[in-house]
Amino acid sequence: MKSAGYPSIAQGTLAVGVVYLIVSLLVSMIGSGWIDKALPPIVVGPIIMVIGLSLAGSAANNATMVNNHYSLTSFCIAIATLLITIFFNMFMKGFLGLIPILLGIVSGYIITALAGVVDFAPVMAAPWFKMPAFQIPFLTYKMTWHVDAILSMAPIAFVTMTEHMGHIMVLNKLTHRNYFKDPGLNHTLAGDGTASIIASFVGGPPITSYGENIGVLAITRVHSVYMLAGAGLFAILFSFVGKLSAH
Repeated sequence: MKSAGYPSIAQGTLAVGVVYLIVSLLVSMIGSGWIDKALPPIVVGPIIMVIGLSLAGSAANNATMVNNHYSLTSFCIAIATLLITIFFNMFMKGFLGLIPILLGIVSGYIITALAGVVDFAPVMAAPWFKMPAFQIPFLTYKMTWHVDAILSMAPIAFVTMTEHMGHIMVLNKLTHRNYFKDPGLNHTLAGDGTASIIASFVGGPPITSYGENIGVLAITRVHSVYMLAGAGLFAILFSFVGKLSAH
C-alpha cells in the first residue's frame, strides 16, 4: 500500500464504504437484532476505549516531539493550551462557554507564535485561493486495481462500525433521542459508507464518526443538525483558502 500511494488507499476506502452499505442493506432487510447480539454494549464500550487509547501515543508525540527530537518548548505549549482550554470550558459563560476548544486552539497558536515556533514563510508565500489537491481516478492518476489494499482495509469496516454504534449510543444519551430507531441504524451506516465512497473518489481519507466531534456536542450542548451542516460547509470553503492549508 505504501509503495502504491494514494490509489491503493482510495480503493481500500471505497471497499470500506461498500461494506458499510452492504451491512446497512442487511439491517434494512432483517433488522439490527443480530448486530445487538454480536456487538452488545459491553463489547462496544471497550473497543471504543481501545481505539481512543491507541491514539494516545500520537497525541503524546505531537505534544513533545519536533523533527523526531524531544522538545521541552513544545511540551510546555501543549500543556498551556490544554490548561487554557479546560479553563475556558469550566469558567466561561454565554457564547464563550460554547467554544472552549476553539478558544484553546487560538490561544495555543498565539502562544506558539510568541515562542517563535511558527514558521510564517509558507503562509506568506501561499495564495489566498488554492484548489485542493484532488485525487480523482482516471483523471489525476491511472486506475489500477490493488487487491491487497482492498482485502486489508475492507475488514476494518467492522471495527469502525463498532465505534459508529458506540457513538450513536452516546448521542442517544446526549440528545435524549433514539437514533437507532429514528432515522435508524441502516441510515446512519449508509451515511457513513457513502461518505467514505465519495472521499475515495476525490482524494479524501477514510471517513467515520468521530468521538472528538461528539465530545464537542457534549461540551457546547448544541445539537442542531443545521449547525453541523454549516460546520461542514465552512470546512469545505476553508479547504480552498491556501493560507489556511499552508505548512
